[in-house]
Amino acid sequence: MLMDPSILDIIIILLFLPLLASYLGELFRQWRKWGIIRSMQDKRGSLVIPLVHPQRPSMFLGMLAPNYISIRDAQRILGMIRDAPPEKPIDIILHTTGGMVVASQQIASALAAHKGKVTAFVPYFSFSGGTLIALAADEIVMDRQALLGRVDPQIFGASAISISQAVSRKDPDRVSDIALVLSDTAEKALSQVKEILADLLRLKGYAGKEIEAISEELVLGKYTHDYPITFKKATELGLKVNEGVPRDIYRLPETYERR
Repeated sequence: MLMDPSILDIIIILLFLPLLASYLGELFRQWRKWGIIRSMQDKRGSLVIPLVHPQRPSMFLGMLAPNYISIRDAQRILGMIRDAPPEKPIDIILHTTGGMVVASQQIASALAAHKGKVTAFVPYFSFSGGTLIALAADEIVMDRQALLGRVDPQIFGASAISISQAVSRKDPDRVSDIALVLSDTAEKALSQVKEILADLLRLKGYAGKEIEAISEELVLGKYTHDYPITFKKATELGLKVNEGVPRDIYRLPETYERR
């Protein structure tokens, strides 16, 4: 039995309306996002690189967008830095809870090696790998209430230094092979991150004692991974932080949230 064409048309329209709404919503968000970026580039004469992650994984047209620093982010940002003139100032906008160490290291190394001035803007927060990237900048511009974070490595959701310390306190005869492997991995991860951080800070002109103090606060076992580094704390540590986040930057994270 054939359906009335008009009813069939209505059914098709109803099925495609959510997809159309999602597409139009994404177009509007992109328009707002690139309007903010272009305005900032015109005002500052810089290349603006956003590294902004929504607070929940978002899906657009069936594709899941990661909400952490990924290899995809590294490829995109490295390409932008490579294509920029050597003396071109770079403004990187950071709004992230962190992500992959290798991706964060790649981005940080590329920014640190750029000849032009690099400014990292943190309107709200930039944790873990995001902090590592911020430290690659010549200047970190934070809101007074914005937060940086520690860069101590995590192994299966646990602090690497906590794993290492827990195993070292136990009787060796009562430690399982798995625990020993985890402890060895944790110690290697700690050494790796300490070396990455020290090389980065040295490249940005920090002295030996400053590097030791920053490493103690950001990598070693003094605090938990989610310990917040406030503007005041960053200043006390001797990080190159200043106030004065442009107003438009506060609106940028909103353009990444899909509702």
